[in-house]
Amino acid sequence: MRGRFVDHRFIRQRMDQKDARMARETAARQGAMALNIPTLAEVEADRAGKSFWKGKTRLQDVVEDRKLTTVTDKQFRAEVWTRDKNRCRCCDRKVQKILGRVPERGEVHHVHGRTGDLRFESKCAMLLCLICHERVTGKVNDKLVIVPTKFVEIKGEKYTDARAKVTFREMR
Repeated sequence: MRGRFVDHRFIRQRMDQKDARMARETAARQGAMALNIPTLAEVEADRAGKSFWKGKTRLQDVVEDRKLTTVTDKQFRAEVWTRDKNRCRCCDRKVQKILGRVPERGEVHHVHGRTGDLRFESKCAMLLCLICHERVTGKVNDKLVIVPTKFVEIKGEKYTDARAKVTFREMR
């Protein structure tokens, strides 16, 4: 009996190729029927009149990434003093720039603290007299809480807009 040399790897490879081709052809035939893919006209008709989110613009990215304000402490305080017309926002008392600790002394109150980008943001600061400032910061027993009427969005977060009218409520 004479034996023939047969390369089984070659036969197996050819069979795999044939099976893969048949599977592709069957999927192509059945795919059009089984997948139920909408036509381009159906997609356009479905989308008509509807808006969809396209992402942020480059301008929005630039505005979001840049520093809020680049002013000095002196410019910042002067801006708050002129905006509030040298009057306490809580009791409407005429205030002055005095070093002594008297009730008529005007102080710039940072509504959200003096850290980070909000330190020199005049939108988040207001002018208060010494007495009202101590009450708002909680240094005396009768504490006042600032109740905002408007908000300003800075870097995606909402903060009290100190340019708008705010009310003060007593905490007991």
